[in-house]
Amino acid sequence: MKPVKPEWHNEDQVETKFRRWLENHGWHVQLRPGMTGSDICATDSRGISWVFEVKGYPGTFQKRDGANKSRNIIVSQRRTWLIEGLGQIVSRMTKENVRYALVFPDHPTDKYFETKTLGMPHFLRSKLSLWIYLVGSEMRVRILAPESDQFTEWSNDPA
Repeated sequence: MKPVKPEWHNEDQVETKFRRWLENHGWHVQLRPGMTGSDICATDSRGISWVFEVKGYPGTFQKRDGANKSRNIIVSQRRTWLIEGLGQIVSRMTKENVRYALVFPDHPTDKYFETKTLGMPHFLRSKLSLWIYLVGSEMRVRILAPESDQFTEWSNDPA
């Protein structure tokens, strides 16, 4: 089987786009080798430290054996990655003065991550002070603040 070019919404691509987006908006982003476990650690323009856990959208191409992926496999993977992302970010919540966020691709035809994160109990996101970022293929970023009921387009002040 010939290699498949990674789709824009895989985890590595989303992380690269989001890192670039943060840097383009004046954030100081740490290099990955110096970090311990987190996908991205950054400091915003006000000096607030952030920890980001990035997840991708399952590839829509073939499995390793060459067979086409079924819709059930994709549905199962995205659900697993959402749950895994939540577990990973909660396990990194070790400091009160740091903001924590999940980053997902803003898939143009499948709004799974948007729907599921909006469906999280409001009190839970608020208690955890959990931010959600959605990154589009063209680096369009939408944000769900912990106490918000909807995603908003990026403004220069995320809080």
